[in-house]
Amino acid sequence: MTQILIVDDKEENLYYLQALLTGHGFGVEAAQHGAEALVKARQSPPDLVISDLLMPIMDGYTLLRFWKADARLKAVPFIVYTATYTEPEDEQLALSLGADAFILKPADPEDFLQRIREVQANATRSIPLPPEAITSDDAKNLKVYSERLIRKLEEKTLQLEEVNVALQKDIAIREKAEEALRLLNSAVMQSQEAVLITDANLNQPGPQIIFVNPAFTTMTGYSAKEAIGQTPRILQGPRSDKAVLKRLRQTLERGEMFEGETINYRKDGTEYFQQWQIAPLRNAAEKITHFVAVQRDVSERKRWEDELRWKTAFLEAQVDSALDGILVVDSHGQKILQNHRMADLWKIPADIASDNDDARQREFVANQTKDPHSFIAKINYLNSHPNEISRDEIALVDDTILDRYSAPVQDRSGQYFGRIWTFRDVTRERNREIKLAEALAHEKVLAEQARDGDRAKSEFLAVMSHEIRTPLNGVLGFSELLAQTPGLLPESRDYAQTIISSGQALLHLLDDVLDLSRLEAGRLQIETLCFSPREVLENIRVLWAQAARDKTLELHVVLTEGTPESLMGDASRIRQILLNLVGNAVKFTENGQVTFGLRRAPDGAQFEFFVQDTGPGIDTDQSERIFRSFTQADSSISRRHGGAGLGLTISRRLADLMGGDLRVRSQLGQGAEFLLTLPLREANPPPALAVESEPLELNETFAQKHPLRILVVEDDKVNLKLILTLMRRLGYDPLAARDGCEAVATQGRELLDCILMDIQMPEMDGIEATRQIRIQEKTSPSGKPAFITALTANIFPADRQRCFDAGMNDYLNKPVKLSAIASVLVKAENLGRAISR
Repeated sequence: MTQILIVDDKEENLYYLQALLTGHGFGVEAAQHGAEALVKARQSPPDLVISDLLMPIMDGYTLLRFWKADARLKAVPFIVYTATYTEPEDEQLALSLGADAFILKPADPEDFLQRIREVQANATRSIPLPPEAITSDDAKNLKVYSERLIRKLEEKTLQLEEVNVALQKDIAIREKAEEALRLLNSAVMQSQEAVLITDANLNQPGPQIIFVNPAFTTMTGYSAKEAIGQTPRILQGPRSDKAVLKRLRQTLERGEMFEGETINYRKDGTEYFQQWQIAPLRNAAEKITHFVAVQRDVSERKRWEDELRWKTAFLEAQVDSALDGILVVDSHGQKILQNHRMADLWKIPADIASDNDDARQREFVANQTKDPHSFIAKINYLNSHPNEISRDEIALVDDTILDRYSAPVQDRSGQYFGRIWTFRDVTRERNREIKLAEALAHEKVLAEQARDGDRAKSEFLAVMSHEIRTPLNGVLGFSELLAQTPGLLPESRDYAQTIISSGQALLHLLDDVLDLSRLEAGRLQIETLCFSPREVLENIRVLWAQAARDKTLELHVVLTEGTPESLMGDASRIRQILLNLVGNAVKFTENGQVTFGLRRAPDGAQFEFFVQDTGPGIDTDQSERIFRSFTQADSSISRRHGGAGLGLTISRRLADLMGGDLRVRSQLGQGAEFLLTLPLREANPPPALAVESEPLELNETFAQKHPLRILVVEDDKVNLKLILTLMRRLGYDPLAARDGCEAVATQGRELLDCILMDIQMPEMDGIEATRQIRIQEKTSPSGKPAFITALTANIFPADRQRCFDAGMNDYLNKPVKLSAIASVLVKAENLGRAISR
């Protein structure tokens, strides 16, 4: 079976030729451009190739040059089959390059097959062809071939004239001539190409049409009746090429055959692109008697050609303007195509870049790298592994870094045709990444140093808190006991109250510093729980009522209409902010009143707590300054009222942390209004309001109502003395332990009901002591666990959680008050009762 390779970038042309050739017993393989055709042909040479001229990547002329230069392929017949034929030079160029035939699209299928067979026959045997056949020399010049056809047509015409004369003498000859004429007329009438015949009058107005076939009517819209008697000028219009028409007339005047293309117009005025072939018909005396013209509508072909030119130009421009260097090689690793950027990146000299021999360029490029051996090895590996995709980076001797990418070129069936390589200069990016990595490493060191500093600060604050609260517990505790001593002189009681106030101020300052530290470290957590705003406001009123009475100030709580009974938020932080705001208002207001409460914000979506006073007010210029750390509006106020200036700073940061805002509206001499706006949600359903219990009687009768056996564990002598004194004031006779080991031994022996456990102690701390006691209780015959509460100066949330994880039931911060201890003892007694039941 004859194997034919078809080369055409248009799929519709490939499908047509494949169908035609396979239907007549030929084997067919297809390629869509010259480079692909060369790759396939070198792998498996065909018996014959049929190629288009205009194609992307590699056109038909270039393919023909490569074909005839290849020792394996040059003997394979090469047929040019193209719609590109504007000048005879096109055919002459193709034939001069070694083409075996030049055929125009579209060709009559039978003529097309006959030409293929003739080319194949000429290639396989060199015997004389019959006179009627077309010789190989004739096939190299379509013009000569066309003139021969015209002459044959003239000869047929003369024969017909002779037959017509002879018919008078011989009826049999006449019948044969009529049959030949009928066949000729039938062929013309059934032709798919428009045919018209004119007379030979070239004078004005020009030759007249004497015959048109049905294809002419289909193409132009003019019927035979409308066209006959007219000149061909009825097909011309504004955009008809005047230069082509002038050349047409000159060619016909010389009695030569004309071929060309121009724009013509149909009867309805629409344009179409037409290819003309016009030949003169001569009689026996060699006088021109008629002109026969064959038209082809090549509008679609022209559209394809224009589109192909545009796509080819666009593709070439795109490749040449690419920021990456691009190289395409065939399946043997030989260079097919590369852009200018490729030469620029590698600094390839022009003579090497233009050399088709890839060996010189490969050697030059390899020597530009820091590791030529690895570079060549990678190329050889990928060329021998067609399916591999690779991406890596190459370091050049000038410290340039190139990103290298390579992928196979394959068709849909996976057939390998070659490989594409792209190269990109990434030197800047890599240098930037190195600097960024160095900066990140430095930043990491700084961050670690900052974390170390933060940990050191936290540890320092924790230690200082513990060390200050421990003695402060004794100072405040014994001061309160002193103030409650019967028969104490008024002056001495005043001294005791002053000590208590000073200690509480110091405790408040310590809490503010710790809160500020946790806010700055981002460790303060916000809770969202259901709470009653009415209870929060009333609790604040109760706490500041006595201070307001002492200054003869009116203290009012206001809840506007529609205020919810329950909200979702962090009640403890809201209470902390409002305590500070109301405390400041009471502290700085000498006359008048302080009003605080809750209402809906103007936007209706948030809630607004407000604190109003009739105090001295704040200058507008100072309205933001007061929220800075350690700052007050007036230093004289600080001297008069005291305070470190942290309360408002912490309050605003807490408001920000809850997604809200704290601001002030005030004018000097007209009081002030602080507004805390928060995005709180109404709780549904509202929680049940807590019922206040009867106040506890903190005297010797307390132990009778709440009988408990108590152990106090404390290593500090002052604090131990204080707690024992408070216990005895409530009517208890507690046991004491100086460290955790002593506490575990005592509890194991005595099985006490309640243990007040310090945390930081020598030998064994309170956490470990609690664990040991809980282990003892599991094997205890009574099976009754003791109520253990932490009694410590460590107030951080992590410390609280450690206590609960160890098995403690409650947690008390130092300094402690008698009322707080009493509340814990009530819980212990209630738990004991519940376990007994």
